[in-house]
Amino acid sequence: MNPKLTAEPLERGATVYIRQSTPSQVLHHQESQRRQYALEQHARQLGFQRVAVIDEDLGRSGSGLVERSGFQQRVAAVCAGAVGAVFCIEASRLARNGREWHSLIEWCGLMGTLNEAVDPDQRLVAAELEARWNAALQKAQELEDRLRAFDDTGTLPAIPDKEILLSLAQDLPAVWNSPGIAASLKQRIVRILVEEVVVDVDEEKQEVVLLIHWAGGRHSELRVSKRGTGQQGQATEADAIAVIRQMSGRFGDGEIAATLNRLSLRTGAGNGWNAQRVYGLRRRHELPNVAGQADNRMVTLQQAAHRLGVSEWNVKRMIDRKVLPATQAVPCAFWEISLDALNSPAVQQMIDSTRNCKRPPKGQGERSDRLFSES
Repeated sequence: MNPKLTAEPLERGATVYIRQSTPSQVLHHQESQRRQYALEQHARQLGFQRVAVIDEDLGRSGSGLVERSGFQQRVAAVCAGAVGAVFCIEASRLARNGREWHSLIEWCGLMGTLNEAVDPDQRLVAAELEARWNAALQKAQELEDRLRAFDDTGTLPAIPDKEILLSLAQDLPAVWNSPGIAASLKQRIVRILVEEVVVDVDEEKQEVVLLIHWAGGRHSELRVSKRGTGQQGQATEADAIAVIRQMSGRFGDGEIAATLNRLSLRTGAGNGWNAQRVYGLRRRHELPNVAGQADNRMVTLQQAAHRLGVSEWNVKRMIDRKVLPATQAVPCAFWEISLDALNSPAVQQMIDSTRNCKRPPKGQGERSDRLFSES
């Protein structure tokens, strides 16, 4: 028998409180149950002749949102002075909210019925439990003070006018489609207005039929196209596929990906584009690769600037002035320029003029669009 336990608590007997928070823990955490039930033998080894095991709360949360008959039974026994000690594996088994901690500890303090025999090796654990108790009591007191202050104000939330509520019902589409509405508010609206949704499939028309039962007794039918076999839920939008189709065989996958990103187009999963994703979609749609175009006589703006030995800005200026013919497969795509066009007299004359231009004298105020010599 532990010398720290006097005869008085031993005569009252002990209570072993057993709890696991969820049914899943009850089924799968058998070791925790075994350790908790073993506390009965431990209590008897300490000298308690009468040991009551309370396990009605197995599978019930200690958050305070679920009624726990075992907890109530334990508190009642403590209040009646019939308990000399309460055994549990850890403090969270007893309670996990300030209200229950407050009531249990208060009764244990007034009745003098909760006694802990703390071994030297467990003193740090006991100190931690005491700190948690004090924090829980402080939190409970703060909540009680806030509740008392609210009651003292004597103010109640204003009840909305009936006409305002009816007008909101008429403006529901505007509320639903408002850019600033949160998804959580839409969910609350659905829970209030919709009682149930019955789903069926019209195989003949390949449609999914939804019968919506509204609060108040009305019904609505909604039909949506059924996804065919092999179709993915995250389908790439048609605009992106159209761009890839127009650029395939003329540009590399990396250049196509850059164009798609400049157009702010996304994959079916909402991601940006890269060469690998373009390659995968191109393969699925059996679109050609630029590498197979051995006789390709077209270059990009960057490639044209490299061949001509001028800046990309100079090439773009020649395109804008219609001196150098160039086309784009789609807006924001890379420019396509014929190799033959690079050798035209008009292009060569403009390049010579650009290279031979001189820097204007300092102090000259007039603006000029001439380029400095690149030689």
